[in-house]
Amino acid sequence: MNKLAIDIVLLPPKEIMDLVISINRAAFERGKGRFKMSESDFVPHISLTIACINEEDLNQVIEKVNSIFKLQKPLQLKLTGIKLYERDDGKRGFITLDVSNELKNLHKSILTSIENKLQKCTDSKMLVDGETTGLSTTSNLIINNYKEKFAYSNYHPHITLCSFDSDLFAKDIKFPINFTANKLAIFQLGDGCTCRKLLFDYDLK
Repeated sequence: MNKLAIDIVLLPPKEIMDLVISINRAAFERGKGRFKMSESDFVPHISLTIACINEEDLNQVIEKVNSIFKLQKPLQLKLTGIKLYERDDGKRGFITLDVSNELKNLHKSILTSIENKLQKCTDSKMLVDGETTGLSTTSNLIINNYKEKFAYSNYHPHITLCSFDSDLFAKDIKFPINFTANKLAIFQLGDGCTCRKLLFDYDLK
């Protein structure tokens, strides 16, 4: 049975998308890029739930989360700064968020709603371009242990910058930055837990 690695996400508005993509672009210009971000591939996002499911369950998953999406109002969020973390290939960067109770509760509701659809998946074919990229150790860890290691009390949402030494390319940015997130989406993941293929989206009202 075919599997899909998915990310249920909040999509930031255009001004935040542009900000993230500009940092990523500047990193690439200095040889510090990892994945080239855009509004259509390697999409800037805030993860709400990462999972692997049976492909045949996708419509049921969409139905479950869409019932939650319909009740959700746009979220008022705040970017607080840039943080780096060490990996074997260098210091990767992400933008930190002020995590509101509303954001935590949305995360919990979505994960709880699809809990009975979660699968353990180790075949790279669950990823976009997985046969080419393979499945990295970190992606495997996150996708297959999200509920146990990265959810609920361990939920720390952020916006990944897909670059190294990201703070060097954001020196002129003044934090905090307030914004309204009004779009939810489901993506098929690529390696690196990147948002590659849009499967469903919904505009919050």
